[in-house]
Amino acid sequence: SVLSQDLRVLPKYTMTRDGNGYPILVINQDFNRAWLAVGQALADAELEVTDLDRSLGIYYLEQTATVEDEERQLQLRLVTSESGIQVSVQVDDDTLAPQEQSARVLNRLRASLE
Repeated sequence: SVLSQDLRVLPKYTMTRDGNGYPILVINQDFNRAWLAVGQALADAELEVTDLDRSLGIYYLEQTATVEDEERQLQLRLVTSESGIQVSVQVDDDTLAPQEQSARVLNRLRASLE
């Protein structure tokens, strides 16, 4: 049965896509551990963090995204969900970063996590 399975066999880090096809990194840990792991992985991946807001679950990254001819800072957002901690790359609170750029950042992050 599902209840008797050992949950430790689940992968800690899984790349997936949301309903719109944007890449999402799912971390199968509690928020506190995921936050610390992501912070360390960002440093290891040499992705420069310019600011952070733990209460909102956001790391602000030095890399910029060009949206409508305007450069903006990227946000790495951690959100708690039923499947674990979902990590996405955004330009602002309402705008996801372009898919290719999101995939590049999340793949570097995942490689540093493992």
